[in-house]
Amino acid sequence: MRRLFSILALVTLFAAVFAVTTGCDDGGPDSMDVELEQSVVTVYLYSDSYPVTITAGSGDYAVAIDKPEVADVEVELMYGAMPRIVIDPKAEGEATVTVADVLNGSTASCLVTVTKRIVGLRVTDIVTHVDADSTEAIEADLAADDLWVEGGGIDLSGRGPLGDGSQLFDCTFVDADNNDVALGTMSIVEGEAEWKPIYSILPINNQIVTSGKWMFTRGDEAPREHDMFVVQDPFTRMSPVRTWHIRLYEDLSEHYRAKYPEAGVRSVIRVVVSPGSR
Repeated sequence: MRRLFSILALVTLFAAVFAVTTGCDDGGPDSMDVELEQSVVTVYLYSDSYPVTITAGSGDYAVAIDKPEVADVEVELMYGAMPRIVIDPKAEGEATVTVADVLNGSTASCLVTVTKRIVGLRVTDIVTHVDADSTEAIEADLAADDLWVEGGGIDLSGRGPLGDGSQLFDCTFVDADNNDVALGTMSIVEGEAEWKPIYSILPINNQIVTSGKWMFTRGDEAPREHDMFVVQDPFTRMSPVRTWHIRLYEDLSEHYRAKYPEAGVRSVIRVVVSPGSR
C-alpha cells in the first residue's frame, strides 16, 4: 500500500508540473532547469536530517520520494540562502528523491542510501608535543599508541541518547586501509570543551566555531577523553568555499608523569586532526 502511495505521489507531482508548463517558454529566469548540489548521497540512519542544496531553478519546487518507508523529504526555503531539500532518514535502504520545478517542468533526482554504518571520522594528521628531561620512552609510547592512525578512524553504526543530554554512538575503529580493528563507543558529552592554557603550545590559528567533549572507548580499553574543537579554515584563491576541520586535543601530561615518574615530564599533548564532513 505504501508503494502504491509513493507511485501516486510521483504521478501527482509530475501532473501538476505538466499543467503549468504547457505554455510558451520565453527564455526568462523561470526556464533555468532545476539542479541539485549532489546526485548521490549516503545518509546515516541516526542523523536528524540531511540537506541537499537546490543550486538552480525557478524557486518553486515540489519533491517526492519513491520509497517513503526509507526517508521523508521536504523542500525548505532558506532566507538569504539557496533553497534545499531535507532528507529525514527512517530505515535502511535505497530510494530516489525527485525534485520538480513547478514553473518550468524540469526535474532533478538524487539517489539516497540510508545506512546504519557511515564514516564518522578519518584522521589526516597527528601532532604531538613532549617536554621532559627524558623524552625517548614517552615518544616511543606515543608512537606505539594505535587508537588513532593516519588514514584510520571510526565508522558510526548506532546511536542512543543518554539521560544527561549527551549522545552515545556505537562505532567500529578502522585502520588506514579501512579494515575493521575493534568495536567501541563514542560519546558526546553535553557542553563546550575547555581551552586549556597548555593547548596554546599547539595553537589553533583559525576561528573556533564550536567545541565539545568527546569520549572514545575501544574494546575493553579504558575510555579516552578528548577536547574537540571545530575550526573554520580561511578562504583561499584555490578554495573559495569556506571549509572546516576537527581537532581532538589530549592533555597527557599527568598520564606520563605517573607512567614515567623519573622522566621529569613538564607537558605532553597530542592533537588528532580530521577533515570536516557533512
